[in-house]
Amino acid sequence: MSAWKKFLAVGLATTLMAGCGGGGSGNGGGSFTPPSSGSMRYDIVGGTSTLPSNRSGIPPESNSPYWVQLNVRVLRSNGLPAADGTVVNLSSNNVRSLALSILDDPDTTDVNEFSTYFGVIFTETTGGLATFFLHSQLDPGSVVVTASTPDPDQPGRTLALEIPFTVTQGPPPFERIEIAPERTVLPANVFGIEPFWGSPFVTEVTITRRDIRGQLLPAGAIQISLNPITNTAFSQLDDPSTEENEFLVLIGAGPADVVAGKKTIFVHSYNITGQATQPGPFTLTVTAQDPDTGANLSKQQQFTIVAQAPQLPANIDLIRPSTSLYVQGSGGNNTLLLQARVTDGAAALVPDPPTTATFNNVQFEIVDQGANGGEVFRGVNAAGQNVQGRSIKVGTQQGIAGATLVSGNRQGTFLIRVSADAADNNVDNGITSPVTRDETVIISDGKLFSLKITSPDVNALRVNRVTGGVAPVGGATTIPTDPNGTYSLTISVLATDRQGNPVLPNTPIDFGLIDAPVAGFPTSGPGNFLISGGDGDPQEGGTLFTAPGGAFTSAGGGAGPGDTLLVFGEQSNANRDLESARRIERINSAGSLNVTQRFNFNNDTGVVVNSGPVLPYVIGRATVANITPNVPTNDIGVATTTMNYPVNQLGRLAAIWARGAGELVQGSTELVTDAELVLFPGAAPGSLVASPAQIPANLTTTVTVCVADALGAPIQGVPIGFNVANASSTTTVDGQSNSGVLSALTGPSGCTTASVTTAGVANQVQAPSITFFGVGGSQVVNVVPPTVSILQAFPSSFFGGNGGPVNLRLINGNGQPIPGVLITGVCTATGGAQIQLPQPPGITNANGETTARITAINLDQAQSAASGECTFTAAGGSPSTTVTMQGVNLCSIFFSPLCG
Repeated sequence: MSAWKKFLAVGLATTLMAGCGGGGSGNGGGSFTPPSSGSMRYDIVGGTSTLPSNRSGIPPESNSPYWVQLNVRVLRSNGLPAADGTVVNLSSNNVRSLALSILDDPDTTDVNEFSTYFGVIFTETTGGLATFFLHSQLDPGSVVVTASTPDPDQPGRTLALEIPFTVTQGPPPFERIEIAPERTVLPANVFGIEPFWGSPFVTEVTITRRDIRGQLLPAGAIQISLNPITNTAFSQLDDPSTEENEFLVLIGAGPADVVAGKKTIFVHSYNITGQATQPGPFTLTVTAQDPDTGANLSKQQQFTIVAQAPQLPANIDLIRPSTSLYVQGSGGNNTLLLQARVTDGAAALVPDPPTTATFNNVQFEIVDQGANGGEVFRGVNAAGQNVQGRSIKVGTQQGIAGATLVSGNRQGTFLIRVSADAADNNVDNGITSPVTRDETVIISDGKLFSLKITSPDVNALRVNRVTGGVAPVGGATTIPTDPNGTYSLTISVLATDRQGNPVLPNTPIDFGLIDAPVAGFPTSGPGNFLISGGDGDPQEGGTLFTAPGGAFTSAGGGAGPGDTLLVFGEQSNANRDLESARRIERINSAGSLNVTQRFNFNNDTGVVVNSGPVLPYVIGRATVANITPNVPTNDIGVATTTMNYPVNQLGRLAAIWARGAGELVQGSTELVTDAELVLFPGAAPGSLVASPAQIPANLTTTVTVCVADALGAPIQGVPIGFNVANASSTTTVDGQSNSGVLSALTGPSGCTTASVTTAGVANQVQAPSITFFGVGGSQVVNVVPPTVSILQAFPSSFFGGNGGPVNLRLINGNGQPIPGVLITGVCTATGGAQIQLPQPPGITNANGETTARITAINLDQAQSAASGECTFTAAGGSPSTTVTMQGVNLCSIFFSPLCG
């Protein structure tokens, strides 16, 4: 079909004029040819002459069925297009059925000509073509659209054409997104009741989706959001194909799918835990994209949560930072911002004073009636004015009122009060129904008054290296490859002033330690300080120290100038102030000495207290370990240092002290001290290995028990206990039956031995077992009856490290060696470790013995620990023994970049 449907016929008029003659014949004659004229044509894109009425008032969109493009072409008589800029007029004789528009002009930013409807409109041609748009309106009906333009060949004439058009009855009015709630008012869910079917705090909402022709969409996506979401959320119908019950899953925004044009959601009145429901409106917004036109659609519905109590003050919560407050001139923080959160009986924030009013609804005051030290409140009242005083009045913003407490020159505990009026939420006209909140605030001077030494339970120990950093060993494991044989233990001290606030930041704290002279380590445990006693008597305010039972000149070789005296004053009531660490100036006698700095006055009560010779004390010097000496405190009054000691002294006794300058008393500074006894710890976890794990019955056998820390360093002076199960007629350990403690503590190697004697064992039923236990765990040693051969392994376990040699011994049930037997070994590992036998076992010698070497790679790891085992078996398949390999989590024993 031709795109050009109609033509404007231009009538041609020819006037013939006859010549006249008279009185005879004549040959005269003449003719007139009218000038040529232009023409107009039109084309409706798509060839339609009808549109459905747009009863829903849908704006023009791409692919919409409610508008169509009309092209009008103006031609000259020679068939060429009319000149560009030729004006073409267009009019509709029925604008209730059909309106007109043109292409949008980008120069007119205030109006979009395409979506603005006209009854009469014009535009200019380009290439002889003028483009218009026909838009159906509310009413159906017949329409005549008339186009006209000056004749391009005869400017005095007008070309015109009429275009008949029909608007048919369109679909009834509809919305492409329709929101239909059961109700729009919800009660405040004050107690946070969980959703249930039929809940008064839940309303069902049906969302309907239609296409541009009003038909329900079979499927499609929508986006849903609620604003604000503080006290509301929505959920969807439960999906039986999922484990979760979607009805109970409350969200503030998210996607959803329509089915058969419908989507059901549930809007909830709900409060977050700890946040009361706030009355007021909130809005549900649904957005989607039209599948035909691509237009972005949006629809909103407002809901309201109604109050459950009068919106007058009922409760006040006071919000304050953890910042400490110090007196003026101390150098510490001297302001404290406080915020009062004022709520009604339903825990909703009270309304703020109207912006048109200037009354205040919250009062801050200092209740303390003592001498005025200059402390005040500062704030901004409802009129926007700065206010200051011991009592000020301010207004709330979003239910919150703020004020700043400024310290004066007094120390102590101050009572402050925040008040509101439950009668009218106005404190300017008096408080007739007070709602109050009292709070105590401590103001102090930040000067050192007390010290407490502590050490963390985890990540406290560092393994020191010859060189800095941490080098990798085996895969991703990080472990020092060149440990220098020393550990560093984190030691912290907490410093407070007399009111319990942290001391001022950068307060210097001195640290020190003593570890000699000590006797009894490791044979008797951690040892004891040789120059010590419980009858110390420091001179209050002086430098003299006496002890009636002292042996200052003889014990441990005697004490001398430069040694340290530690007095444990906190262990005796009323003598806290005498906790001391002092450098000795001279020894006067076996029970008398002088120190270089005076002792404190022991006058916490304002009166000097002298309890006499009742205080424990230690005198000594540092010979084994050292400690970083001077560290400033941080913002919370903590100073942290490290104590460094050799790994061959694990379990040894030492004493550490921390000291700082306190207040001035009688012209000189008090020295605040804390002293504590400590043991040099190993790296956790420790391990306990008893070897061999099997011993022959009816003999006396030596069992070696070793205790080591996580990196294999021996722990000395540790007692080892034991329990016997299924004891035979004779079963003793170091001469003890049933249970007890081994005669010797662990020695310098971390090991001790037990002499185990059994008798009367004839079969497996009678065979006892012995459990050894202590620091590092426990291990069972089984007694094997005489009818069974035994393969023993020394050691029977490795905890951490890279493995090592294993001595294997094959004996019969009577403990006699079995030579000439081939022993083989197989190793397995889990957790990423590799366990190998670079030196496998061989044939047992005359003593029934052979040696193997186990190598472990990546056994110790950061954030985890691997494990494995090596099983050794005699030719023929029995007996066999298993050596276990257990790694350690390196992050629990030293610091490494991989542990961050």
